[in-house]
Amino acid sequence: MIKSDETSSSGVYRNNEIEVIHSTFENIEQSGQGNGALINADLKVGSILKINDSCSFTNCQSTSGSGGAISSQLSNGELNIEDSTFDTCSATQPGNGGALSLCQYTTISIIKINNAAFTNCKTLTNPSNSTYGWGGAIFLFTSISSNTLSSSNLLMIDLAFSGCQSSIAGHNIHIRSPNTKETGLAISSNNLLTVNGTTDLYISPDYEFDYMGIDESKVNDGNNSPYKHLPLFASNIPIEAAKDYYINTDSGDDSGSCEEDQSSCQSITYILDFKGSLISDTGHLELYGLHFDNLISTTSAINPL
Repeated sequence: MIKSDETSSSGVYRNNEIEVIHSTFENIEQSGQGNGALINADLKVGSILKINDSCSFTNCQSTSGSGGAISSQLSNGELNIEDSTFDTCSATQPGNGGALSLCQYTTISIIKINNAAFTNCKTLTNPSNSTYGWGGAIFLFTSISSNTLSSSNLLMIDLAFSGCQSSIAGHNIHIRSPNTKETGLAISSNNLLTVNGTTDLYISPDYEFDYMGIDESKVNDGNNSPYKHLPLFASNIPIEAAKDYYINTDSGDDSGSCEEDQSSCQSITYILDFKGSLISDTGHLELYGLHFDNLISTTSAINPL
């Protein structure tokens, strides 16, 4: 456990800098309580953890916490990972992040990952506790708003992923943030994530299950509903179409948000209209997370949808 919250006699935080260089770690298991099988770093007030120069992490496992290899909580600290590999690292539910689990609490908490490869990293199911399990390779929790995300506090470039898998959502990366759509837009607009071998990461539907997120308001103690997790980036599924919508033909009201059970809509038509056209140019429509209640099979109910 690396902690930077100790104070000096003058009552100010010490600034620590730790650098791991050209090191190899193999077959390490964290079986007790806590996060990060190898490193659990609590970085505060200017403290820096650097991992670089061909470091490798192989078969690192956290069987009860998050971060198969590394877990880090950043409050004004910095984590810098460069030229490193993570192979067959895993975290078992309720843990997140097969290789890395990172928590960014402030706008001046800095996370930079450059030229890192993740192979066969996974989150594993746990029959006795099936909560969480997000982010096969990387799990990131950020509490800062999307308009403050920039290359100065979040930059993940020249990454490589192969065979990574999440038991729930985000095979490569999963981000828990105040707003998934806005976080994804900030990342794509500022080019904060690049993956080797991809040129259309932000627009291709091929990656929608590899890079996912969840809104903080929908975390629900990690109780997993697949419809709460959304693709981080624009794809063939409009982000609004992937939300939960509630329809009640008996007591619904076509004037609300439709996104809560207590404010159900009465018709599918209203959902399509108030969110704009969710139908593609080819006429194909995909809606996810619809909840129907008290539907009646009359002509008047079916025709208007």
